[in-house]
Amino acid sequence: KLYKLSALVYSLAFPLIKKHLHNWKPHLNPAHGVDVVLPWKSLLDNNESVIAHSYGESQSSSDQYGLYHRLLYDLVLPKIRSSLSTEWNPRDHESVIKLFEAWREAIPEYMKQNILQTLVLPKLSKEVDNWNPRTDTVPIHQWLHPWLPTLGLKRMEPLWTPIRHKLSLCLQAWHPSDRSALAMLRPWKDVFEPPQMEAMLVRCILPKLELEMKKFVVNPQQQNLDTIQCVLRWQGMIPEHHLVVLFQNEFFPKWLKVLQAWLSNSPNYDEIARWYLNWKQLLEPLVKNKMIQGELNRALAMMNEALSGEPVTIPPMQPVAPQFSTPPNVYTGIDNKRRETPVHQAPRDRYQQLSLKEAIQQLAEEKHILCKLTNKRWN
Repeated sequence: KLYKLSALVYSLAFPLIKKHLHNWKPHLNPAHGVDVVLPWKSLLDNNESVIAHSYGESQSSSDQYGLYHRLLYDLVLPKIRSSLSTEWNPRDHESVIKLFEAWREAIPEYMKQNILQTLVLPKLSKEVDNWNPRTDTVPIHQWLHPWLPTLGLKRMEPLWTPIRHKLSLCLQAWHPSDRSALAMLRPWKDVFEPPQMEAMLVRCILPKLELEMKKFVVNPQQQNLDTIQCVLRWQGMIPEHHLVVLFQNEFFPKWLKVLQAWLSNSPNYDEIARWYLNWKQLLEPLVKNKMIQGELNRALAMMNEALSGEPVTIPPMQPVAPQFSTPPNVYTGIDNKRRETPVHQAPRDRYQQLSLKEAIQQLAEEKHILCKLTNKRWN
């Protein structure tokens, strides 16, 4: 180090490595050259910049990390940059991920991060802009999600907004009988932030399910279950409380009216019991919810009335607080216009620690009101 022998080593290594990497295409042969470059690291990565500084010698910015890093800057990085910027197809994730894996010990972390930020992310972003979910045969998650361990979720977040926008446009013509939407959205469930995923489902999926449920006919003699099965397929994707409200509003009123008419006309109670149990089994994904249990209990109360000889009436719905696995945090919004009448104010001790958005959400939950996003501003 004292006699700067590393400079001599660098002069020997440079032509050898340059010749070895002359025809190298990193995206086609990721591991090529690692075995040639790496052995020089221990000889060149010797903190020469620190030694030079101790003798009062100035160091240029290109030399401040030592000769090994200079070797990478001069020979390895130009090859990688050229390959990724001009020849690499960003849908081919395997080759570049293998490149980083193969050169993990040879290329320092800051160089890797620079390549990711200046080369990989811009090309991925451009490819996302060119992606068309209606015509592309390869789902976007297949070539984008493998980058998550390397790039990290936070760094890839800017890509999610155009993806959600394109998915939303694609879903405008979707019908609930088409299973492709579920297959397209399911891989994003744990990638998008829960509020963003929930907002898209409520905006693009739930209204179409609601429209189909409005058309649904309860017919004990010849029951078509296609609509119910289409809705239940979304259990696990759409938060449970939305599906519960959907069934409460669009299914159970019709179902209980049919049951009331059946019980009022000399019924066969064995048939009714089987009908009830079959529906309970079909709704098994939701039956543990207290609000669904309340609807089923209303049916049992009607059966008990019929058995006792009393006129069969539909019992009033008992208010039960919905059981949320995670509280919804996106479906509330307020108009920008100032309201003419004062908004009901909840007791301060219950809401004073909440933001305006959270306070409205909590109040809506207590009143069993479904809140939907009206705009992107909360305050």
